[in-house]
Amino acid sequence: MADTTVHANGGHIIKHFRKKAKITQKQLAEKLFMSHAMLSKVENGEHDIEFLGFKSALAICGVDTDDYWVVTLTADEFEGFLLYKKMGELYEKGHKFHDEKSQMYYQLMISPLAKHTFVQQFLSCIQVHKDDALLTDEQKLNILYTSLYKSLKNFSTENAHMFRFAYEEILLVYEIARIYGEMGDDGHSIILLKSITGNEEKLKITAAERFRIIPLIYAELIKIYVTQQNYTEALTVLEKLPKLLSSFGISPIGPIAAYYKGVCYHKTQQDEKTYMPLINMAYHAAKALRQMDLVAKIEEEYDVS
Repeated sequence: MADTTVHANGGHIIKHFRKKAKITQKQLAEKLFMSHAMLSKVENGEHDIEFLGFKSALAICGVDTDDYWVVTLTADEFEGFLLYKKMGELYEKGHKFHDEKSQMYYQLMISPLAKHTFVQQFLSCIQVHKDDALLTDEQKLNILYTSLYKSLKNFSTENAHMFRFAYEEILLVYEIARIYGEMGDDGHSIILLKSITGNEEKLKITAAERFRIIPLIYAELIKIYVTQQNYTEALTVLEKLPKLLSSFGISPIGPIAAYYKGVCYHKTQQDEKTYMPLINMAYHAAKALRQMDLVAKIEEEYDVS
């Protein structure tokens, strides 16, 4: 049976966020149906607590987490972890970390959590977006490859299919593939993206991470095929995303996938009644999600309003 016990650091984290939320030890103990003395021992690292108790204590203090491993962090590292999670959500929604969002980048960079390789790799992905206008494509690739080599020393395009990628490694490979695509090197880009989509079951990621990142990989692959006017291959990839397309209003990738499917139907001479509902769906979902670049693209290409 899995060990769900939270040891010493967990208590220090509870104490840190309890004080930050201005909740007394007695108030928190009452809400947890725990004696004041017992909570004091937990917070001082003298007694263990079950993970559900740890999660409940943090929830009362206004902090939510489902990640077991965070109990190994110090309170300061946990603050960095919360910032890392928030930035991850923004990244997956397409935010570029310009202007005020760039401050989050610098805050995480000086956080004690930044000593961990996975955070350094995540920051590299953010950097190539944040400094997009200042960096050449070659400089971006150098940053990303250098970061990837920290955990995958022998990585190359040729042997990419051999690796079981972790979450941040997938982000790095995705960004590398995206930049190759922008440089017109579709061959490199497709090989790298397929090294992920072709090994989905072997990836070292959680179900939640899979739902968030894998659609991004497929969307980039579809984009390349559409640009190449290889609509048959694009549709083959699109057919692997039925759940995504059916939940387009929730996933930020949904409108993009619906748009590309409509374009593929249009370009392969399908009837207007077949492709226009998808284009309309993509347009209104993109407006709802404030994906204004996609909205403008659809307005330019189709008579939609």
